[in-house]
Amino acid sequence: MTRAIGVSDDSKQALLVLGEGESRFVQAWLLERESSATAWRIAMGPMPGVIGARGFAPPNEKREGDRRSPTGAFTITETFGVAASLATRMPYRELGPREAVCEDPSSPDYNRWIVLPADAPNLTERDRWMFQHAAFIDYNRAPVVPGAGSAIWLHVADVSPLSAGTLGCVGLSPDDVKRVLLRLDPAARPLVIMGRTSDLLGEP
Repeated sequence: MTRAIGVSDDSKQALLVLGEGESRFVQAWLLERESSATAWRIAMGPMPGVIGARGFAPPNEKREGDRRSPTGAFTITETFGVAASLATRMPYRELGPREAVCEDPSSPDYNRWIVLPADAPNLTERDRWMFQHAAFIDYNRAPVVPGAGSAIWLHVADVSPLSAGTLGCVGLSPDDVKRVLLRLDPAARPLVIMGRTSDLLGEP
């Protein structure tokens, strides 16, 4: 699973998100292991999900606004949402009405939390539905590369066959997002491992 995409030896939880071709539809599993010397086991899944409308970008080719999801292994160190704190063990940020992540590659705050000006529009009802509870996937956060993509999250999404996909995030059903967030443990150094099977395995 991880020949092409390295996984830290101290990680004991991983949300594996697999897709094929340019499809926006994926399957996800939460994997756990006792130590780097033991095998991964399935703790949850498979769970139906969606990613960027144009599928996964090949490794290192994700760009701002391309409607593709990045490929790779990324840590999860922060959860957030517009709802009151979930009983998760992860750090949780309850969003204020004008908090957002900067998606302007020319800004020094690119891919960082910001407070929008007073005349900025409030979250729509759809936004509030999507971001009741979510997790920040640590893609392009340290260091931040301008234009390489921003605001890559695990959030609630329509996972039905009629779904249009996301702008680049990973979307699961409301119940599955909640189940995953409740199980994540910072002591287990959780990751998201996401991409096409061929890219993750380094296959031609």
